[in-house]
Amino acid sequence: MKYKALYSDTTLTMSAYGKTKGKAENALMDKWGDLRASWNRGPAEAERITVQQLLEEWYPTVVNPQRHGKKVLQSSTLEEYQEVIDRQIVPGIGDRTLAELTPRMLEDFLWSWVSAEGEGKSKAQRVRTILDKALAFARKNSWMEKNPIADIDTEGLYGKSAEPDPLEVWEVDLVRQALKNWAVPGGKRSGPTSEYVLDIWEFLAGTGCRIGEVLGLHWEDVHLDSPEPWVYIHQAAKEPRKKGKLWIGATKTEDVRELAIPQFLVDVLRKRQEKHMDDVLVFATRTGNIIRRQSVGRALNRAMECEGLDETLRSRVTHHAMRRTVATHLKGERAQRQLGHKSLAVTEKYYIGRDRSLIDHAALLEPLGNGVTEEPPETAGNDQKQNGDLDPRNDDAARK
Repeated sequence: MKYKALYSDTTLTMSAYGKTKGKAENALMDKWGDLRASWNRGPAEAERITVQQLLEEWYPTVVNPQRHGKKVLQSSTLEEYQEVIDRQIVPGIGDRTLAELTPRMLEDFLWSWVSAEGEGKSKAQRVRTILDKALAFARKNSWMEKNPIADIDTEGLYGKSAEPDPLEVWEVDLVRQALKNWAVPGGKRSGPTSEYVLDIWEFLAGTGCRIGEVLGLHWEDVHLDSPEPWVYIHQAAKEPRKKGKLWIGATKTEDVRELAIPQFLVDVLRKRQEKHMDDVLVFATRTGNIIRRQSVGRALNRAMECEGLDETLRSRVTHHAMRRTVATHLKGERAQRQLGHKSLAVTEKYYIGRDRSLIDHAALLEPLGNGVTEEPPETAGNDQKQNGDLDPRNDDAARK
């Protein structure tokens, strides 16, 4: 007879065989000892490998993730990763070995990027994200026994997300009027007209698209003569984090949408098409090139300042604020589909503003104050008893 000794936990099952129960258990212990000896390579590697060396090993797996069965990241995300590594992580802790990385030390390092006023949390969050991924890679390769990031308290670092702050309809119109006045040469401004900023504002209001999707829109994707005019959103203008040439790429999360557009936007696009029918892009510079999103933001701010709009309002108005405004106007799954989010939770958490209209359930609550004004309806049984239908004597009479 052959005996089998078995060990199992949530991550590992191990077995060994022997002629007797004792020999099987001894074989299992020897096997377990060999495995533990191989695990001990972790601390030895941790004493030798620095954070910079780890990042040099990890980053190529992010640039070419196909072999690991992971999704290819957008070039802008990869540039951001590299920038955080070069400017923050390597100068700060690049020469530290993996063995030196304790939860307390890493927590102090993350908070060193946050000011007393709380500014810099987003920067610290990006550092944490990259370190977490890189240290998980080290753990996977048995260079560390544990990822110290897992024991860091990050509640204060992330905190509660700010409530979405959409614009009111009248605020949208105030900005529209400011852009109309600013686009006219002379008077409040000098120089060439910039009607494209007004048209972009109308497009944002009529679709809720991302600014990159607006600036990357081609005329071939605009269908104004359909029974229900619509636009095909499948590309976006891309900008390098550092100086460089702009290009057209896939939308964020590679989302593709066909959006019906309201009549006011149809009118705007028809007029624009008449003037710029030779352009490839719907919104382009005078030379036909891609417009930088910073140019749109600057023009928007100058127009509002020229119009004398309130500083509080100016601080709230961005091209992304219009995206939140559209989401709040549509609400729920309609907003999710319009904006191109994969998750309704994302739409509701970051884009849909709180409903501040009057909560009117007064009529439903009125009876709680006045009491019951009518007698309760009598049951069918009571009606029958009153009519004598259930009187035993009637049954007797019927039998006779």
